[in-house]
Amino acid sequence: MRRKPHPTPTLTSVLPSFTGNVVDEFVQKGGEFSYKARTALYDVFSRIDKSIFGQRVLIPAFHCPTVVQPILKAGFEVEYYRIKKDLQIDFAELADKLNENVAAVVIINFFGFEQPLQALPTLCEANNTLLIEDCSHSVAAISPVRLSGGRGDISIYSFWKMLPSVQGGGWVARAPATLQKTEKKKPAQPLIQSLRLGKQIAEHIFDNMLLGLRCILGHYHYQDDVRVDFDAPVETSQEVTFYPVDELHYDFDIPWLSKYIIKNARFNSQVAGILKNYQDLSDDFSKVEAFHLPYADSELNVVPWAVPVILENRQQYDYKLLANDVSFFTFGEELHASLYDGKSASQAAVDDARYLSGSMICFSIHQNLNSIDIHHTKKVVNTLFSQKSSL
Repeated sequence: MRRKPHPTPTLTSVLPSFTGNVVDEFVQKGGEFSYKARTALYDVFSRIDKSIFGQRVLIPAFHCPTVVQPILKAGFEVEYYRIKKDLQIDFAELADKLNENVAAVVIINFFGFEQPLQALPTLCEANNTLLIEDCSHSVAAISPVRLSGGRGDISIYSFWKMLPSVQGGGWVARAPATLQKTEKKKPAQPLIQSLRLGKQIAEHIFDNMLLGLRCILGHYHYQDDVRVDFDAPVETSQEVTFYPVDELHYDFDIPWLSKYIIKNARFNSQVAGILKNYQDLSDDFSKVEAFHLPYADSELNVVPWAVPVILENRQQYDYKLLANDVSFFTFGEELHASLYDGKSASQAAVDDARYLSGSMICFSIHQNLNSIDIHHTKKVVNTLFSQKSSL
């Protein structure tokens, strides 16, 4: 029994809610919904006038290819700046690459944690460069619960990572007049796709109802024994020329059912549980010698996407976690091939990106996970890594 790494719909997800959530603020700020966050990036870059802002875009060397592809699809050139092994920006390298020919700088708030900006907004303004804050790893800041982002010219969101909508992204521009207007409205997705989405959501609801019933009856549990003896899988490449993306994500509007769930999500009331899951795992993982928690000393001012861990030689262990039904995912496991063309990134940027690509592992903490799930994750991790010397 392995829980999904991201939240899935429950029965309450499709019931009307009158309590409001962080999406209300997104709407109030004039936010534009999109099929996914990658679609939001494409929509934004399609509206940037190259004759005014330039042709080049600076993006993190450590990334998901879905950040790179929409920018290339919109007709821009990409150049990478270094993300150091602690997930922080190399501002010296970034400042050296920034000039008047750079249309935009994209920063990623990895796993929701805000990147320190230092003098970057001032440098961008001086060079007529847009600052785009990728908030797709977390839609919410806390104290109080509110929409994340807002520090750059444009903020990008991926709602489905935290709200059980299966699909859904969006963007907010601080000064909408900065972007070219478009009168073209995207059509709704084809009926067959809507039916498939509805079926997928119905299946998730049914599965979650069964899990809930098992909890009530006391039948919700994992295997007692932690399996540790496996053959290692074949290693996979970290370089990809094309990351598979469904063109529906670019061509059609956000599915109405996903948008309905996003607007009616009871997310604000679930924040405390997500933060508790984060704290429980973080406290336990801080004692695991093989784990490095890059944000252990950071102020918790967001709702994190997961507990991110840097685990060297991750491929020696992640398949064992998977076989033991631990809910986790990876980020940046595949990097866009243009990173390796010898001219788009420094060697230091490539080296650190490859290190992070092979080391990042993200443990799920979303609202579908209960104390039994979190306890199981801790148990498996402590069992596997207490035996590290024999692996």
